Amino acid sequence: MLLKHFSRRAIALAVLLIVTLTLALVFFLRSPDVPDYVTAPVRKGDIENSVLATGRIDAIERVNVGAQVSGQVKSLKVKLGDHVTKGQSIADIDDVPQRNELRNAEAALNVVKADLQAKQALLKQSELRFKTPAPDAERRCQFA
Repeated sequence: MLLKHFSRRAIALAVLLIVTLTLALVFFLRSPDVPDYVTAPVRKGDIENSVLATGRIDAIERVNVGAQVSGQVKSLKVKLGDHVTKGQSIADIDDVPQRNELRNAEAALNVVKADLQAKQALLKQSELRFKTPAPDAERRCQFA
């Protein structure tokens, strides 16, 4: 008898409402997903303090570093991240090429000095010849 009083439209609306409420209850009342945890057995070891992250790191202060000479680095006296002070030597540069260049320049200088001495000796010899009259020249003057 009750069904006769309700129209088909009202019954469809009631069924739709019941289905919607049932789905809402199932959705909201279900248990949340349990997260998967990674576990490991306890063991002795060294403690490592590190952070793995992505991002950008900017220096607080930038410093230009230069050298007074150029060449190949023979040894580094500091490591990455070490604190350095002004004037502190941070690397040794191989000086063999510069030493060889110096020896070559000194050898060339010695050659030029020896050449100069030889030319000075030749000049003195020429001056002495010029100042000393030749014996033939004196005889010629007497006969003239």
